[in-house]
Amino acid sequence: MLFRSAGHVGGQTSVAVDLHLSRSGGSGRVSASGLAFKVTRIDKAVYFTGNEGFYRQFTNAAGIRLLDGRWLKVPVTDRHFASFSGLTNMTGLLGQLLHPSGTVTKIGMRTVDGRPVIALRDSANGGVLEIAASGVPYPVEVVNTGAHAGEVRFDHWNQSITLTAPPRPVYLTELQKAGALAS
Repeated sequence: MLFRSAGHVGGQTSVAVDLHLSRSGGSGRVSASGLAFKVTRIDKAVYFTGNEGFYRQFTNAAGIRLLDGRWLKVPVTDRHFASFSGLTNMTGLLGQLLHPSGTVTKIGMRTVDGRPVIALRDSANGGVLEIAASGVPYPVEVVNTGAHAGEVRFDHWNQSITLTAPPRPVYLTELQKAGALAS
């Protein structure tokens, strides 16, 4: 299974995502508060590349020079990068986005990009999940209002994805040996 998730979520920090995910990995772009990065996960390895602001979150000037123009390779289990790696975990991300906090009620039929959908409202947060009204009932869109306002659209269900490891990545251990990993 594969799908694409794109949109933005608000709150204290607005986050924009454009991710292509499968059971074994994913890739895409994320940006928040001036920080931008690309991420690719292939099985148990996660690769990151980003702007200087992103790198400053976990390394110093020496690390930024080492990473310049290259990708960082991190084990998917590394705690320093768990929040970033989690974005490429299809099951976890869908669970977070689609799990209701309250009672779910059907609020009717709508269309999203000309496609008929069934809209479901979560009583706890007012969020609306729209699922395909015909064919496989895949999620089409999640819309939240209030403190975590935003929308995320889902498409490209079951299309293929090719994940390729970036060439010559910097391994996390290289940053650690250079004393360039923030704790």
